Amino acid sequence: MATMTSLWAVLVMFVKVADSAMSTSTRVEHFFLDTFGLGIMGFWSVKFEVRGTKNVQFGLFGPTRSTSNGYAITLNNETGGDYFSAVRKICSSCPGTPNVEMNQGGSFLDPEYHPFWISWDQATIKMGKGVVVGEEIVVSWTDPNIIEVNYFTIGASDAATSVFVRYEKTCAALNRPALFPACNKFFFQLSNAGKKIWYSTDIISEAAGMTKTDCIYKCLVTTNCIGFTLSTTGTCKLTNKCAPTIGANANTNFYQLKSFSTP
Repeated sequence: MATMTSLWAVLVMFVKVADSAMSTSTRVEHFFLDTFGLGIMGFWSVKFEVRGTKNVQFGLFGPTRSTSNGYAITLNNETGGDYFSAVRKICSSCPGTPNVEMNQGGSFLDPEYHPFWISWDQATIKMGKGVVVGEEIVVSWTDPNIIEVNYFTIGASDAATSVFVRYEKTCAALNRPALFPACNKFFFQLSNAGKKIWYSTDIISEAAGMTKTDCIYKCLVTTNCIGFTLSTTGTCKLTNKCAPTIGANANTNFYQLKSFSTP
């Protein structure tokens, strides 16, 4: 049974056409944000701003929308005047309670909003400060048996603190760092047969004489690559766009990187 807590969350979602602001309250520890447009399924990171004083808790859960499997990530957890951040695995079949805890060396929060990010790429759970995913890391923990992450929550670990969050709805996958070659949690799915990337501005790299295996490896070790096209003559073109403009080409196929699945 989830720990009960009072929680106010102010959610601000920015879109190209118009701004949409919403607010809500809840008494559960893990407040799911997908209902308010913060969907992370298929992505590798999330960026947001948070305001609070201490004992802030984030959650990464999956594959289903429940709190029985995933990771609890605490920020500014106050203990005896010291502040800690931690990652704790939640898993009914896991032996013990795998976790990592880091002394922050001071409070990261005050009554103002501050930017933070969380990523779950390369089978590693990370949380950091700032607007650039991968920089100013606060806590990091690698899980060789990583749980499929599909949902993001926010709450208060002490069942008393009010926490506020706001964010901009963006393509989080664009912030994926390069993967190491041995990572087997990712595969490429044929998204559009007989299609090519239409605009050169959507292409970040191009090479000739490539096999499909060559092109996959090149994308995996290239920062921000999340898809590619491969022609029958071996021309490999990488893209960092979630939805690049594509056009018909019978001799080319478009593939997109997918996470935590099997082909």
